[in-house]
Amino acid sequence: MNYELCKKLKEAGFPFKKHHLGILHLDVTTPANYPTLSELIEACGEEFRDLRRIKEGLWDAWGGKQERYEHNYKYVEGSTSEEAVANLWLKLNG
Repeated sequence: MNYELCKKLKEAGFPFKKHHLGILHLDVTTPANYPTLSELIEACGEEFRDLRRIKEGLWDAWGGKQERYEHNYKYVEGSTSEEAVANLWLKLNG
């Protein structure tokens, strides 16, 4: 994940864990403060459906609400698994 994507998560209200929080603000310039893959998946909640590696340097993730006979799924890509799921969270919550 890069700074720009982490900043987008912060601005969109991503639920950063307490250990990511500084005294007054999240320092998104520090990679140690970026959410982990498991935290990103957890934040997507029940709308998370799948993550897979397409090829070297390309991942896709998808998710969304599933009604009884309808699927409203969102599909995104990223250069890492974390980036793909972060993009999915942004799409699900945007």
